[in-house]
Amino acid sequence: MDKLYSKVNVYRLLSRLIIGCVIAFSLPLSAAEKVNFAPAYIALSDAIGATKSDQQEVAKQDLVAMQRYLDSLNIADTAKKQLVISALENASENPTVNHLTALSASLIQLEKYVNPVDYATLRKQFIKRVMPSYHAMANAVAKQDMAELQSTFRTFNQAWAKRERVVHETSMGHYGRMETALALLNVAKARENPSWDEIAEQSNILGETLRSFNNGETIATSGSDMSLAEGISLLNTALSDYQQNDSEAGNQRVLAFIQNWPVFESDVSTRSPRLYTQVESQLPLIIAADGDEKSQAELGTLITELSALNPSANYTAMDAALILLREGLEALFIVMALFSAMQAAQQQRGQRWVVGGAAIGLAASLILAWALVRFLPSNLAGSTREVLEGVVGLFAVVMMLFVGIWLHGKSSAVAWKKFLHKHSTAAVTAGSFLSLATLSFLAVFREGAETVLFYAGILPKIALSQFFLGIVIALVILAIVAVIILRTSVKLPIPVLFKIFTWLIYFLGFKMLGVSIHALQLTGHINITVLEWLPTINVIGFYPSVETLIGHAIYLLIVIVSIGWQRRQQRC
Repeated sequence: MDKLYSKVNVYRLLSRLIIGCVIAFSLPLSAAEKVNFAPAYIALSDAIGATKSDQQEVAKQDLVAMQRYLDSLNIADTAKKQLVISALENASENPTVNHLTALSASLIQLEKYVNPVDYATLRKQFIKRVMPSYHAMANAVAKQDMAELQSTFRTFNQAWAKRERVVHETSMGHYGRMETALALLNVAKARENPSWDEIAEQSNILGETLRSFNNGETIATSGSDMSLAEGISLLNTALSDYQQNDSEAGNQRVLAFIQNWPVFESDVSTRSPRLYTQVESQLPLIIAADGDEKSQAELGTLITELSALNPSANYTAMDAALILLREGLEALFIVMALFSAMQAAQQQRGQRWVVGGAAIGLAASLILAWALVRFLPSNLAGSTREVLEGVVGLFAVVMMLFVGIWLHGKSSAVAWKKFLHKHSTAAVTAGSFLSLATLSFLAVFREGAETVLFYAGILPKIALSQFFLGIVIALVILAIVAVIILRTSVKLPIPVLFKIFTWLIYFLGFKMLGVSIHALQLTGHINITVLEWLPTINVIGFYPSVETLIGHAIYLLIVIVSIGWQRRQQRC
């Protein structure tokens, strides 16, 4: 029994740490001036975790602690407070998931009442930040300058993404109309032969809706709320229309999906920010292409990925494990390749640099994840993460080229003997160590923030026991992979080992380059010129676009030239 309670205490300590971090991520900047509900949420989260683990008595103790904390707060006796008290009594008598969910909902409403959002200030900020970029875009439309429109549209879209939350939370009617006008404006400018009349029409609708919102007017929401499942069904019907060459009907159904997208977009953005970005960027282009064969394939892929999301389902340990494995394996391969190379070279200082770079990368990724969640709305955080992944990935590719060239230079027996002779009593140059540490840092930093944000997104829908079990499973698998790499590497001749690691680094660099360019294309920071006759090969990071092809060609050219130059040097 003592062992059981010891395990429970450890589990609860870890759970409070995780939940506390997530709550800290979401606190507003002026939290110091407001009533602190964080301890109540932590106690409630403990109770939910205990209930899911069939520990009702422990859950009741958590609810007692929650009630004591709420009683200590100086909150006026209002209807919203009475709802919390009533829900707390029901949950304390019978701590079920449904009762605790109802308690959570009432607590959120009470917090919103006690700590109201200053929407008046947010509206002023919205007008100040968004309207200048809209006027610049409208000016480009008036001049019928497509190049300027592309640039100003991107600027407006970024300003809108940063400030759209105030519209979403205060007027869904305005929000839906703005999102629809933006999507149709994107459709109009993406057509093979853009109609400036159509572009001007959507620009005017957007401008009128912005002015209406800024003036405090009211717009009713159109129709009833649509669920994600109903939206997916609508896209399936649209795909069927396209396949039957009825592009007009297909376009209307995709447009209907876009119009209802604001209602259920959070079901997608919180579970897959990458898919959220793809839906918003690809659907307008599918309409612009009138559902041609290529866009039918893209729509089918979107439908498949959207169908894989189930907002009502809870996550399992396997989901938690797969997130860490998916994001961590590539970084592990890079770090272990560098560490093993330094181990084979008997350079303990180099090993410390590699480990240090990885540790700093992990810390930096945690800080970045905190900053993204705290300072940016969730949909923009997802988009920003894509941009950061792309930019950091490109820097990592450059470092991979340097490190790959360095490793390849030591991969022949002659070169290895020269290396040993030169460094038998001295360390490798500080510059080489710095390159290794930088690559180790970038490899971990690139994946770390994304992993933390994914975990923050799934925590509300996973039992903490399943969450920790998944992390443990993933860590065990990663540790096994690391041990295999280390033990295998020491049994290979050093030149052979360096050659293997060289080509591993080159391959991962090739893949990372493609993924990084593609991420920047999805967020509109790099143009995309699709090559329909080429396939998409995700496993090697190859995406059928002119920009990706050029990037890969330059990368391969650098690798080939460096190998040729090194062979020539060795012959001399």
